Amino acid sequence: MIARLLRGGGAFAALRDDPAGFTEIGGGHKDTIRLRGVTKVLGAGRKQTLVFDRADAEFRRGVSIGVLGGASSGKTTLVNLLNGNQSPTEGRVDCGMTVSWPLASRTIFSKRFSIRQNVRFVSAIYNAWPPDMLDAVTDLGKIKRQDLDVELDQLPDELNTRATISLCLALSFDCYVVDERVALGNKPFRDLVQEKLLEMKGDRSLIVVTRTAQTIREMCDECYVIINRKLQKFDSKGEAILAFRGATDGQDLSDPLTE
Repeated sequence: MIARLLRGGGAFAALRDDPAGFTEIGGGHKDTIRLRGVTKVLGAGRKQTLVFDRADAEFRRGVSIGVLGGASSGKTTLVNLLNGNQSPTEGRVDCGMTVSWPLASRTIFSKRFSIRQNVRFVSAIYNAWPPDMLDAVTDLGKIKRQDLDVELDQLPDELNTRATISLCLALSFDCYVVDERVALGNKPFRDLVQEKLLEMKGDRSLIVVTRTAQTIREMCDECYVIINRKLQKFDSKGEAILAFRGATDGQDLSDPLTE
């Protein structure tokens, strides 16, 4: 978990070029994340799968950019490339911003510990003041004080998700990565998270990776579509959605859980 958090773009992101293809803070163009000729192969031997083939993209600070992709198109791989959890097989990811973990990830907190213990641990990694972060988690996540000291494996999964999202929003990332898990949970909390993200959009970057057209309409200024292992950008969100539907044979967009 520590390695995942550190590579996700926190306060300790290294100022160096990674020969494996991920350039962290200081190595890329300031306030921009660029994928340059990225090829990504997963697996080994006969089980190799080509996920991206010389893909290019640019994500700028202050802009909310969507990425539409169908089932098994590489959305999860893209998220892992953006936050440094995976490196390209070929090409480069130049990162000139700190990047969050996927907003609703359930793997950030250890289920062996309480919410309070997890918040203290993650806050220390990101050089944040734990009491402030804990206040943000309880206030935004609507988490009762009596639940803070209960081990996570004894609490509903939704509390884990709300705590993780709330802590992520409280930390000062330049770029927030939003995947389809953010659509889980009760609607009032989902609406509150979307409102907070849109408030941040002026001076932060949002990268929204999804297969749901409505999310793109509501949250994004621009949009890429994963087509033929590349990231194709369109002049308008409407054109992107039409291209996505054509590329996925009218794939049902209403189910955010299908990857």
